Amino acid sequence: MPALTVAALSFASLFTNSPTVTVSLAGAPSGEWPPITIRMPSGSQIVADSAEKLSALKLVEVGRYTVSGPVFRAATGLVDTIFDPQADLVRDVKEGETAHLTFRYSARGGTGMVWVATTRTQDEDDWSKGTLRSLLGTDLVAGKVQVSDTIATGPRIGSGVALATGALLFSDGWDNDTIMRIGASELASRGAPRPAGEVEPGQVTRDPSGRVWVGRQEVARAYVPDASGALGAPVVELRRDEDAEKPLDLATLVFRHDGSAIVFGAGGLAVIPAADLARSNTVNPRWRKIPAGVQGSAAVDAEGNLWTANANGAVHRFAKADLDGRGALTPREYEVELGLHSVTIDAEGGVLALVSYTGNLYRLKPGGSTFEKLGSIGTGLDLSSTLTLNPPAEGTPLAQGFPSRLKR
Repeated sequence: MPALTVAALSFASLFTNSPTVTVSLAGAPSGEWPPITIRMPSGSQIVADSAEKLSALKLVEVGRYTVSGPVFRAATGLVDTIFDPQADLVRDVKEGETAHLTFRYSARGGTGMVWVATTRTQDEDDWSKGTLRSLLGTDLVAGKVQVSDTIATGPRIGSGVALATGALLFSDGWDNDTIMRIGASELASRGAPRPAGEVEPGQVTRDPSGRVWVGRQEVARAYVPDASGALGAPVVELRRDEDAEKPLDLATLVFRHDGSAIVFGAGGLAVIPAADLARSNTVNPRWRKIPAGVQGSAAVDAEGNLWTANANGAVHRFAKADLDGRGALTPREYEVELGLHSVTIDAEGGVLALVSYTGNLYRLKPGGSTFEKLGSIGTGLDLSSTLTLNPPAEGTPLAQGFPSRLKR
């Protein structure tokens, strides 16, 4: 009798009413396929990194399915867009059930754009209000320079840095007198910025480890931001040597891949080693002479070369090999326009340059020899109105810690 019972059970199992489970992907940009992980009821995992693999799956187990995927960035013109997955998709599937699981992505608010903080709405206004202006990377790659939207913020704002968590920080030296923050959801809805903390305003940037630095002429302080971009007490404070013959200017810190920082001043250019940025101290680095007129922001590209804006109407490129050495610095000069004050690296590896007086935006294509005028973003700018890519170009020091593009 026991043998007959076992045989009967085995025979019955042939007719188990298995479910039919399918999984699809929604919201990812055309041509991009993030690897989707499906955790099966049995505990095993399946990774589908293409539409073909996903559609070919035969999912017939009864029980709990969990679908997840990674954050990633996708090429969208001169600025990448970050795509965030939904929370893990969990579904309990019963015998005989037909279940379709759709795993969704959405573009992160404020990404795919260049942001510029302006001191006024235009040159003729009464200094009563400034704006955060955004330009779409898809527009710029198509040759269109137009402000896609603005966020009214208060007068005399400037600088700016994007954080890997999705927040954007900028400096407000007037109404709020601090560093302001605006999160990804507020950027998407054009909501109001909030103070990041009790922080003395200045030029704001971040180092490759993710610390936020706020620089002023005589002092620079590092902060560790939380997920919302809020800043607590500083973790490092750098001061210049006031007795030095040629004191440096700590307002403009340009970080390199190794965590060291380039600074400028009366003596020219200097590099502060990463070890000196790990603790509070007074710094007086060795100067190296450069052409006069460097102002506003500068940028390090993916190869480690330094690009600087020069008020005398030029962009200078300092080769990484020269920066690593101790000899004379002989930058390559690109003629642009008088009043140039901000440069940054775009998502294609080109260089964008902005002029404070006119709002004219120029671009040097990758491997190009001449900056070409793209158009104007309007007036109401000053030297603190710098170009802020959200997210920064992949491979640059500013982008360390940000999501990466998918491997092909």
